[in-house]
Amino acid sequence: MVDDGEGVIRARRRAYTSAQINERRARILSEALALIIETGSTGFTVQELSRRADVAPRTLYYAFGDKEGVIESAVIEHFSSLTRRNGLTPTPPYAPWVMRAMDVALSEILRVPNYARAMVEVYFSPSANSRIVGALRKISNGVPALWLRAEIQSGHLWPWADAETFLEQLSDLQYATLHAWAVGKLGDPELGRRRRLNFLTLAQGVLNASGRQIFEELLSADLAALSVAAGGHTAG
Repeated sequence: MVDDGEGVIRARRRAYTSAQINERRARILSEALALIIETGSTGFTVQELSRRADVAPRTLYYAFGDKEGVIESAVIEHFSSLTRRNGLTPTPPYAPWVMRAMDVALSEILRVPNYARAMVEVYFSPSANSRIVGALRKISNGVPALWLRAEIQSGHLWPWADAETFLEQLSDLQYATLHAWAVGKLGDPELGRRRRLNFLTLAQGVLNASGRQIFEELLSADLAALSVAAGGHTAG
């Protein structure tokens, strides 16, 4: 039987080992994010990441499986931490909550524009790994998926509406809008308005009468804002 002193020592060793592992994982993902911003996914190599993170390549393969696993984990962790930091918890009424979440995401896009551009590059690349594209869709659809689940539970969707199709179309549209911004076709203010409008417009198509009232109000406000912005550009 192990005495109490030895048990405490073993517990401390386990805690220390766990802390080491968590610290190393955080360091790897932080360096992976920096490398993605610099090189995109095409220039991303396990060898360079292992050098920057000061870990052996075999450690990366053991922890994440392959290069795509590292990128996938870095992308998801980055935006998951963003959600946690901003306390984005779904509360009724759900539409304004989604708008707030989109504003938070926009702030992050503008804060780290090279990262956003790298993600667009990957999303539309014909050679992109399906796991990474899936991770990007998960990021784009994370907040809308929670909103959609709540609307389904509230009976606000038409019976013919397909949730997966809605989320896939929304993701494609949001990344297409982000691409237009990345190549200079949209300015920063237009990017935010278009992203909101994309969501509000598609949502109108799947919500039944009981769920559409608040969206009609929000959509009208965004359409008015877009009209004013377009008029301002024309006048200039």
